[in-house]
Amino acid sequence: MNNNYTCISNEVLDELILHKVVFFKVNGHYLEVKLAMSDLKIKIRASLKTYKDRLIEKNFINPNQSIMINLLYVKEIDKVNKKVVMHTGDMIDISRDKYKDVLTQYIKYIGKYEESVDFI
Repeated sequence: MNNNYTCISNEVLDELILHKVVFFKVNGHYLEVKLAMSDLKIKIRASLKTYKDRLIEKNFINPNQSIMINLLYVKEIDKVNKKVVMHTGDMIDISRDKYKDVLTQYIKYIGKYEESVDFI
């Protein structure tokens, strides 16, 4: 696996198609961006706080202080180990104080999705 990152500016982040982003993860003074079905690693010189409010509006949740994950890629919530299991295989720790909120947001998201599906 390639460990090289493509660094982009904050302005380029505005152009990212958020439904292709699996998560944003803090790494020092940078945000790592993991994209679905891509080995490309992107780094942005920014803090998570800069984008947090905007990402929450776009179905991202904050299970711990260093990551924002896209609910679209959540496979399940592992209640025993307090982790979010992603469709990509990533396991994201849920902090103790955010567990209830993460579970509530995930259930709401699933409910919205199920309501919008027409069954024949």
